[in-house]
Amino acid sequence: MKSKFRKDLKYYLIAGAITLGFSIGLFCLFFFLRAANFGYGLLNWQDCLMIVGITIFCVGALMWVGHEGFFDIFAYGFKQLGGAMFAKNATAYNDFPGYKEDKKVKRASSPKLFAVVMIIGAAILLAALLVYLIFKSQS
Repeated sequence: MKSKFRKDLKYYLIAGAITLGFSIGLFCLFFFLRAANFGYGLLNWQDCLMIVGITIFCVGALMWVGHEGFFDIFAYGFKQLGGAMFAKNATAYNDFPGYKEDKKVKRASSPKLFAVVMIIGAAILLAALLVYLIFKSQS
């Protein structure tokens, strides 16, 4: 039987590719918009890498918080509201603890994609630190 990591490797690679693509696009957006005021020097590189790194890392942290179940009460409330207003049948969960336990079981087997996003965000922040140190050594 395959290990869990090897089984989920496809999902990790897809999440990593999407995160890298989004990061590159965001970096290009900030870099070229800021180039009119700050030029194409190392300071602009460092600032844009820092902005993108913090953004990506915070998105990963928000994904982690969501994966841990912080927003479950909101999802349960909206499901109950939608079921009461639009569905002919009652929802499957009559109480929140049953819903939360079911979500906990599903999350235990799902891949931890937030880790990939947070690692990429941390790598971008390290690149920003490296560019900053190069900039300081030149001045």
